Amino acid sequence: MLLGTILLVCTQAKPTSVSPVLLRLQPKVGTVCVYENIMDMNMSAPNLPANNQSTKSAMTLKILKSDGKEVKQEVKIKSDANSAMNNVITTMTLSPLGVLKNAHSNATDPMAVQAMKAMRSSLEVSPAFPVAPVSVGATWGAKVNFTKMMEAMGGGQITVTKGGIVKMEMKLAGFEQMHKHRTAIMKWVAKATMNLKVASAGTGSVVLTMSGSQNIDLPTGLLIHSVAIADMVMKMPGRDTLTMKTKNTQALKSFR
Repeated sequence: MLLGTILLVCTQAKPTSVSPVLLRLQPKVGTVCVYENIMDMNMSAPNLPANNQSTKSAMTLKILKSDGKEVKQEVKIKSDANSAMNNVITTMTLSPLGVLKNAHSNATDPMAVQAMKAMRSSLEVSPAFPVAPVSVGATWGAKVNFTKMMEAMGGGQITVTKGGIVKMEMKLAGFEQMHKHRTAIMKWVAKATMNLKVASAGTGSVVLTMSGSQNIDLPTGLLIHSVAIADMVMKMPGRDTLTMKTKNTQALKSFR
């Protein structure tokens, strides 16, 4: 999910087209995964030149605790040496349903602190997974609080006054083999309109449309591959409409 994040799932039975699976987070302690993250962004406005950016980073995830009640994991980001996110380490605790319970980071740079707030907000899905077993084609609802994310992206200059709780539709789309891993394919879509108050520009609105697909390793519950796409249109009275499109790809490079 802009989720960029990490949706984690496992099953207690070998899935087939007719057997429901119980989606749970239950990786093994000591497991280490290394991912490559690619963020492509396009920002445009009628009277401004297009701003196209593409950034790469590496993320190492290590499972510190997994006891059936909660999962504690350490995430380290390796980016450009001049990036505020380089060598930032975050420790997160999640429930078996994939709900973020708490997170702590060593970030001190103001930009990194804001980015970590945005990441934490994107992981606060409640609930991430359904309580009961589901079959292929099953859908369920989830909610994400994007208030903190938008405010973090605005560097403290943006306040969300309405519509910050975004409803998402989650779907178990199928199963496939990927990089020697048996994976579940999870897809999600969401659309929301948020009202904003911007310190330098008054009030306005944002229309946010998102979609994503993730491959989850069934035996361990860890992410193998994900793609998240978001389109954002911001309108402010007396100002040009700002359009931003992002695509975040996260791919597994090492699993041990």
